Amino acid sequence: MDDQSSRSAEVDLIAFNKSLESKYALNWYINNLSRPNKMLILFHVIELPELPFYTPNEFEKIMDEYRVIIQDNMNKSQQLISQVEQTCQKNGISYKTITNNVTSIVVSKCNPKSTETYSTGFVLNYVLRHATVPVHIVPYPNDTYE
Repeated sequence: MDDQSSRSAEVDLIAFNKSLESKYALNWYINNLSRPNKMLILFHVIELPELPFYTPNEFEKIMDEYRVIIQDNMNKSQQLISQVEQTCQKNGISYKTITNNVTSIVVSKCNPKSTETYSTGFVLNYVLRHATVPVHIVPYPNDTYE
């Protein structure tokens, strides 16, 4: 794509994690919003665990354990990213990671029985209040809460 066509192409963004809701959002995107002329931005943030409480004598030991946990989370995130990229490739979706404006955002409603519903609501509220592009809110499948 040349510079002119890349500026006029539609760019969508999906923020994803390991949740079923993220998988539903990607499948919804594939079935409803994906088009050959669109670019999909895959957005993933590595989840870091809370730093455990420690005494000064335990600091080095705790930090060594924490580094192992962080590395494990980074490895899991890379596996997840690879899975999502394979899904995009399999469905002929053009994707990449760029720092650029998007033309729409796709988010999924959270399972109301999930313990993450509370924080997800805050994130969705923030996105809706600050987005300058359309936000597609994907319903939980068939309103059945597994």
